[in-house]
Amino acid sequence: MSAPEPETSLRQALFVGREKESVRIQSELEAGHNLMLTGPFGMGRTTLLHHLARELKPTWRFVFLDGSQTPGSLCERLLEVWAPERPRPGRKRAHPWTVERRLLPGLLDREPRAVAVVLDDLGKVTHPKLDFLRWLQSLGRVRILVVTERFLGESLEMHLRAVIYPAPRLVLGPLSEGQAKAFFERWAQVHGLDWDSGAIHGLVLATRGYPTGMWEAAQGATALSPPRDRPVNAVAHPGPIPESEG
Repeated sequence: MSAPEPETSLRQALFVGREKESVRIQSELEAGHNLMLTGPFGMGRTTLLHHLARELKPTWRFVFLDGSQTPGSLCERLLEVWAPERPRPGRKRAHPWTVERRLLPGLLDREPRAVAVVLDDLGKVTHPKLDFLRWLQSLGRVRILVVTERFLGESLEMHLRAVIYPAPRLVLGPLSEGQAKAFFERWAQVHGLDWDSGAIHGLVLATRGYPTGMWEAAQGATALSPPRDRPVNAVAHPGPIPESEG
C-alpha cells in the first residue's frame, strides 16, 4: 500500500469534534441498522464516515460508492473490491448488473469483517437506484449508509428510508465554537503559524462552525501568515480527518 498523500495526512491530523455522532453511527451499525446521514452542504458528512472507517477498520470494512452513478457501475465497484483480479467489462457490458450481482454473496463470504456500504452524495432517487438498495438490503450482512442532500424532499426521503428500513436519520449541524477553536489552534500548530487568540477567535466567528468554510478560511489565512519554524514532517503524521467535505 502506498503512503497517503500529504493533504490526506494533514486532513487526518486535523479532525475535530463529532464524538456524539460517531458513537451514534457505530451504535446503529452494531445494532444491525442502516442509516441516513443528511445536513447542509459542507457539514462533513462524508468526512465523518471516512474517519469512522479508519477508527473501525479492525472490525468493519467500509466501501464508498458514488451515489450519482448507475446501479451497474455501483455493482461493478463492489465486485472490484472483493474480486480485483476479475476482468473488467468493456464499454458494452456482456451481462446486465442483475446478472453480475449474483457473484457478490459468495465473495462476501470471504470477508471476515462486518461490511458497511456508503452510498455517497445521493441527490436523485430513481427506481433502478431503489432496486439496487433493495438488493443490498437483501444480502443481510451488509449495512447501508446513505449520504443525502437536503433538497431530496420529504416524500422521496421517506420512500428511501422505507426501502432500507430500519434506517434512522442523522442530521449533521455546525461544530461548536470550542471545536472550531481547537481546529484552528491545531492548524496553526501543524503549520508553524503565530496566530494569537484574537486571530483564532476571528476565524471561529467568521466560519460559524461550518467545516468546509473552516478549512478554506484556514488555507486563506495561512497564505497571509508568515510561518515560524515549521516542522519538516508536519503533514505526514497520521490521524483523523477534519470536517471539510460534504
